[in-house]
Amino acid sequence: MRGGASADGEERLLGAQAAARYLGIHRSTLHLAVRRGALVPDERTPGGHLRFTRVTLDTYRERPARDGALGEEAQGRAMRALGALARRLLAGDGLARVADAAADDLLDALPGLDMCLIALLDPRPGDPHGLRVLAERGMPPQVIEEFRRLRRTFRFAVTTAVRTLEAEVREDAEIEPLHTGTRHVSRLWRVGAYAAYPIAAGDRPLGTLLCASHRPRRFSPAERAFLQALADLLALAVRLDALRRAAPVASGQ
Repeated sequence: MRGGASADGEERLLGAQAAARYLGIHRSTLHLAVRRGALVPDERTPGGHLRFTRVTLDTYRERPARDGALGEEAQGRAMRALGALARRLLAGDGLARVADAAADDLLDALPGLDMCLIALLDPRPGDPHGLRVLAERGMPPQVIEEFRRLRRTFRFAVTTAVRTLEAEVREDAEIEPLHTGTRHVSRLWRVGAYAAYPIAAGDRPLGTLLCASHRPRRFSPAERAFLQALADLLALAVRLDALRRAAPVASGQ
């Protein structure tokens, strides 16, 4: 038996949930790191459960921040992700399924990210920039609740991207200025870097695409182009969904 010290002097192995809590990340983010080979478990139980020593987790947490420049393999993943999403649209997949796939593909295509979120514009009287979460990975519920509580009081990257229709990117939150709301949320979910892209049809905002990491990271030109292309495909998915919803009404007239 290996891992953190126990009563008999040996170290206790941590399961996936405890390991994720130790690292300060969501369990889905930990499993993604294992699938990529970035984090190798010390043991697997006969049932397939992962076990980690604290030494392994500390080594992973202290790894050098990745550059973010897409290598050949990562570029291939990004292109395959866009192609798969386009095929889903052609096959008539619903908006929720497309958004779920986009969230998974984004984290798989870009190394070093710990979270992504896709939200739709949900305007209401007195609140023209309200957002409704469509898909998310790696964001604790309390962070989403804190965003909802503070959104109308403080500025956030996601709402700013919707209002301005321009991407909001920070590569090192420790030295670059953060919006006041984003800074508040970073007390619950440490923000090292993020990129928020508007989902829009021309000059009409439809929603936002956000990805972030706990550690600073660079978003290369290739990665920014990928995020923009993903946002554009999501915009198409939103518009197709609106057309499908309107079709029964039109046919009944």
